[in-house]
Amino acid sequence: MVLMEAARQSALAVLGASDGLIVSCESAYQKYVEFDSTCLVTATPKPATGPGPRTVAVGFNQGGATAATCEVQILAA
Repeated sequence: MVLMEAARQSALAVLGASDGLIVSCESAYQKYVEFDSTCLVTATPKPATGPGPRTVAVGFNQGGATAATCEVQILAA
């Protein structure tokens, strides 16, 4: 749940939205994310295909390796 919330917040930040709802989340976890080590979160929006939710690819990198990836669809408020 912590990574999903981080994905939501980073997606909102990259979209420039102040609030939004995740309407879809597809994720893959390669390793456990340690809370006592820095985890770099990157968010890359995909091109909009029309009105409605926006898709953002989110990556989590820790210790030089990918820890998880998510693709979230955000319905911005």
